[in-house]
Amino acid sequence: MVALVAALLPLGSGASFTNALRVAGPAAPAAAVYASAPALAAEGTLGGLALPAAFEPAGRPGTAVAPDFSPAGFALPEGFDRPGWALADALGRDPALAGDAAGLFDGLAPRERDEALERLESLVKARPKDAGLRRAFQDLVVRDELERVEPLLRGRPLTPERRDAVLSATRFVDIRWWHRFGGRWTAGADGEAWRDLSLALYVRRGWRSIPSLVTFYRALFSHEYAHRLQFEGESTTQYGLEVPPVGAELLRAIELAGLSGVRSGALRTIGAGLLDEFERGRAWGRGAPTPGRPGASGFYWKGYLAGAAYELAQATGRWADAWSFHREVSSGGDPGEARRRLLLRATASLVK
Repeated sequence: MVALVAALLPLGSGASFTNALRVAGPAAPAAAVYASAPALAAEGTLGGLALPAAFEPAGRPGTAVAPDFSPAGFALPEGFDRPGWALADALGRDPALAGDAAGLFDGLAPRERDEALERLESLVKARPKDAGLRRAFQDLVVRDELERVEPLLRGRPLTPERRDAVLSATRFVDIRWWHRFGGRWTAGADGEAWRDLSLALYVRRGWRSIPSLVTFYRALFSHEYAHRLQFEGESTTQYGLEVPPVGAELLRAIELAGLSGVRSGALRTIGAGLLDEFERGRAWGRGAPTPGRPGASGFYWKGYLAGAAYELAQATGRWADAWSFHREVSSGGDPGEARRRLLLRATASLVK
């Protein structure tokens, strides 16, 4: 921690950091901040839907975010309001500080975390051979995404014990030519999950060309983490192994890049086939006839669940209902009954 403090000292743009550090109690866990944030952002929409406040992309004018809270044990000089950038630049100078940086990162507000990751991504792409910096960046993306996606997929905040267990079982693997001849890698895969609850996110050639590594890794991790929930017995495989994970990946991708961005190819893992299945799911959500397999049997298509969830949120005007629907169906609930109940709940809330 002392080394990280020393690395942060020059960042005051002329202001001294001598008195910038203070002793502070533990910062409020970010999950608690997300849970206490307003259910919907005051401004900013996604295809006509209001997003949960904590998930508004950073930098969009006028968007609401979860309340700020101070980084644990760290304060910036007066007039310096970019703690995320400060942390990213400190790691850029010395990636070995990543262990200490994780604690400070946990104390940042959601928008400050987004700024830190965006800044780190620019540094990583500018220095592709700096493996230490890239690994620090990747670890922070997964650390943050786990905290954000836990309540979406499991309906509960992330506990420290759960965080440590998942992060210790998650790794990034640089794919090399020899992986084609052995090892656990499935050729062409961007990530994998196994029944021993370990997760791997693969770094393949050409990673610098990915428009947003943060968005890509977030959506990819949500997919693999949904597989872990299946292996833990919390998520169904009745529609096939890929349906809940692809649903989670699509919903997160839409949150992060917008539906138009996903359609324009923001994520290489989501192509025309999945988007066609997504649209079929939307048709089911509108009560329209679904070509091919009728009714709930359409949920065997991988993109169908996300489409049905998206259309439900369109009907209720609450993006949180998309995730509620995803959780219920992923837990083995009947899709039609889940849709009916969520629509009734939304109607009842309007009557009150």
